Amino acid sequence: MKNESRRNLAALLLAIAYICAGPLMSSLSMPPLRMLFDGIAALSILILLKDRRHEPVPLSPPWAILFILGGIMIATILTGAWVELVTVAEPAQEAVIATGKIPPIEARSSLQNLSVLVLGPTVEEIIYRLAILGGLSHLIGKAPALIISAMVFAAVHADVYPVAILVPMFIMGILLGITFFLLGLPWAIVTHMFNNMRPLILESNALTVVVAVFSIWGMWVFLSRTIRLRRSVFGGW
Repeated sequence: MKNESRRNLAALLLAIAYICAGPLMSSLSMPPLRMLFDGIAALSILILLKDRRHEPVPLSPPWAILFILGGIMIATILTGAWVELVTVAEPAQEAVIATGKIPPIEARSSLQNLSVLVLGPTVEEIIYRLAILGGLSHLIGKAPALIISAMVFAAVHADVYPVAILVPMFIMGILLGITFFLLGLPWAIVTHMFNNMRPLILESNALTVVVAVFSIWGMWVFLSRTIRLRRSVFGGW
């Protein structure tokens, strides 16, 4: 038990080191070096947590896909409401919110797209959900760990997105945390990837309509599963 606790503590310390070093690494003009750093952090945490198994609630792939579509739709609605509130209160914020350090897909290199669409979601879910959320949930309980992990997830994106976008990032952190608790790490990664790929999906009107229809159905799946299995997400809360 002591060895297991030490491994969890070491994983959390490594995750903290990754977070602290992130802004410094992002300022480098060598993406492969950042990718190498991400890979080392991810591999180290997987090794440290190899005996810390998370047992998600079984859900067949079709229902799991509806679940993540519904969760992303809910996050999108809440994000839109927040942005609308901010821009109404201060119209000048609209131009600020539209800016960010991540260029649009068409302006990114293949290496940058690999990082944003595949590598980033994979590593971030290992760091923020498996290590931070999974580790903290055993130390302070699931509900507090869910909130703290979402706050950290939002905070570390402050060097990429305007401050006004950090609330939507917090919402997305909660969504990904719920997905991790109910479906497990692989589906949390898929959710994160799908969310980052939305600009590609929106380029096709037909595909957008299909995704929107299933997302509305998925909202019911997401809410019903989360409410029914709330103890798996929030613990005793």
